[in-house]
Amino acid sequence: MEVAHVHFESTRATVHIVAGKGNKDRIVPLGRAGASALKAWLAVRESVLSPRTDSARARRLFLGARGGPLDPR
Repeated sequence: MEVAHVHFESTRATVHIVAGKGNKDRIVPLGRAGASALKAWLAVRESVLSPRTDSARARRLFLGARGGPLDPR
């Protein structure tokens, strides 16, 4: 999931899941608590991002402990 897949609008927030289960795209609405938590994460995300992370990996929404994308394992 990438940062660009998160959309905040005045009345709602959504996440666009690309090629999820069954290889289908989905738009998932977020509740207030989820949207608030995601906004808080996005505010500090850049400070966690490793300077060695390439631009393709830097677009990932969630980062691991070393500042790179989460490992699927």
